[in-house]
Amino acid sequence: MGTLLTLRAPVKYDAQRAAFEDFLTDYKSTTQEVEIPSNALQDLSINHDDDNTSDEYDFMDDVDTNKANPKPAAPSEAPRKKYMDQLQEVVDRKRNEVLIELDDLDNALGEEFSGLKLVESIERNAKHYVEILSQAVDKVMPKESRDITFKDDVMDIIQSQREKRNESVMLAAENDVEQPQLDSLFPAELTRRYTLAFKPLTPAVSHDGRNLKALAIRDVRGEHLGRLITVRGIATRVSDVKPAVQVNAYTCDRCGYEIFQTVAAKSFSPMTECASPECKNNNSKGQLFLSTRASKFVPFQEVKIQEMADQVPVGHIPRTLTVQCHGTLTRHINPGDVADIAGIFLPTPYTGFKAIRAGLLTDTYLEAQHVHQHKKAYENLTFDAKTFQKIEKYKKSGRMYEYLSRSIAPEIYGHQDVKKALLLLLIGGVTKEI
Repeated sequence: MGTLLTLRAPVKYDAQRAAFEDFLTDYKSTTQEVEIPSNALQDLSINHDDDNTSDEYDFMDDVDTNKANPKPAAPSEAPRKKYMDQLQEVVDRKRNEVLIELDDLDNALGEEFSGLKLVESIERNAKHYVEILSQAVDKVMPKESRDITFKDDVMDIIQSQREKRNESVMLAAENDVEQPQLDSLFPAELTRRYTLAFKPLTPAVSHDGRNLKALAIRDVRGEHLGRLITVRGIATRVSDVKPAVQVNAYTCDRCGYEIFQTVAAKSFSPMTECASPECKNNNSKGQLFLSTRASKFVPFQEVKIQEMADQVPVGHIPRTLTVQCHGTLTRHINPGDVADIAGIFLPTPYTGFKAIRAGLLTDTYLEAQHVHQHKKAYENLTFDAKTFQKIEKYKKSGRMYEYLSRSIAPEIYGHQDVKKALLLLLIGGVTKEI
């Protein structure tokens, strides 16, 4: 009899994992983002001299009080290891998210890693590469730079015990002491104190020629399943933030063995019988009890987004899409917010009575990876020189009243008197101090 042909995977996962490790340890940020806070407008005095105006607006030209005592220029900071600093903050309990920007990964690729197609692979199979990059993060995770007190977090005590047990099991496996079971190791999802997410490439043309601009909900097709896509919409419904189980921990009432169950779907069947070697040898069939305190939960929130008014053809009904947010991405979206949500488009089977009627059909959802808000709060606004130039231009035009009234509900044609009345209601009144 002939042997069956085996097809090797076209992707070299080991080489890609090594490339990800080099990227995390060696990438340095070279650009500095300079943001001007919104409260800078309070002390801003725009020059009204028409003779001294120029195309280039200098924010420091408006400061006259500091000319007598000029401050020395701040020295330029040396490039820092961006992702190693993130991992250090994760270890020091200052951060619980690792954000991988695909722009950084695209710029950092050298000639030796050009054939691996890392960015393209992530865009095509993002769900699988979340786990691959998490393994690379676990391998290059630094040590703590400060003393961690166990009083801050209860999980620190359990975490330290689990790490010590992992080290003892690995040491026993190297020395072949009583041939320990591999299942006795704790799952990686349980020991990780972070959530890993991807930030997509900036709107441009990707490696395979696709347009990376935000898609409308009706433009999302079956070919996007498993891909990292960006969808634009308005949030219509936001659920409460609830804990979603990620790893269940069970304890045997006879041998005291601890068993873990990784939950990766909506529904799961709880474990009832102990599978430890001691219970199997004694044929005791110990009963398992769920240990809630030793289990791991992540924040979960479900968001419903709807198409924008300009994306819906005439005579059609706006379509909706379900977005699932985990970890630090919860509480980022409120009803009425317009946002570009980058995530992984995935199928999910129906549950309950819907599964009987659906048959082979499945529902779809977007697992959020990054959220970009279009309308920011006043405290989060940032301004640049062009913004100040536009403010001065509209101010000198003498038609500020008309410009502001037209900006209210621009999708509704006409009704200028109603819009002006709404504008006066918004900015009218007197200042009251209590």
